[in-house]
Amino acid sequence: MRESVIFQEIDSAAEERGLRKGEINMVLKQLNHRVGFLEPSLKAQIETLSLSKVEELGTALLDFSDVADLVAWLQAIAD
Repeated sequence: MRESVIFQEIDSAAEERGLRKGEINMVLKQLNHRVGFLEPSLKAQIETLSLSKVEELGTALLDFSDVADLVAWLQAIAD
């Protein structure tokens, strides 16, 4: 029984990592379309965000008009 619980925890963590990675890829594509080329340093910052922050970014980017908006958003969540 214990092995089953441990397996479920590992499986759940792997599933969340996969979901996060997929969300990050989608947000990066949307950002490239919305604001243009992203510097590698910005991509790296986005890749370190938690799943919930990536989801927030996915909504926030709808209001972005340029890279400066993304930079400001990243600075705001870092404070």
